[in-house]
Amino acid sequence: MQTPTEQLSSAFTKIISQWLTRDEIEQINTLNENTDYEGYCASHRFCDPNAALLQAFKETFGREADFSSMEDTNMMNKAHGISKAMKFLN
Repeated sequence: MQTPTEQLSSAFTKIISQWLTRDEIEQINTLNENTDYEGYCASHRFCDPNAALLQAFKETFGREADFSSMEDTNMMNKAHGISKAMKFLN
């Protein structure tokens, strides 16, 4: 059973895979291996991953993310990190 953060990561990864081609995702993964992208994700070069993450949040939890909530903000940051570490593969 997935944690809520893992569920959000899976939904986010699914959206990214719908928005981008396999080649674009491979380019993101290659760029992310470069130390120039440490602390940053190359997905920003190809789409608005924040919009994808917000869409995934709403689809996963049935509500908008609350930016005044550290719990929501931390969960989104961690979910993006999981997706990046998993190379945007479900």
